[in-house]
Amino acid sequence: MCTGNVLSVDKHEGTFTFGLDFLADGGIKVVSGDKEQYDNAASQELPTFNFGIYGCWIKDDDNSFKDYISEDDYTEEMQREFYHLGDENVQKEEQKRRGMHR
Repeated sequence: MCTGNVLSVDKHEGTFTFGLDFLADGGIKVVSGDKEQYDNAASQELPTFNFGIYGCWIKDDDNSFKDYISEDDYTEEMQREFYHLGDENVQKEEQKRRGMHR
């Protein structure tokens, strides 16, 4: 587990796979299934775009962020997602101020 590998455990109820995931509650992801199912679940959860201060990383087919795009080169799709995420963050902050957060 220290090397970044996931751990699969076979029980009477089935196979369960555990791994570190800093986006998951508690930092550990548990998937019912083997490593392939774990990887598929992780792939589906990652966003296509990961925005930084001056640009954006784009998720590749292998579920990594290798391509970096400057703000000046954003596509229309990237701009829409950027503003959509900004709107969501504003709404979350407003809910927190009103005491409606989880």
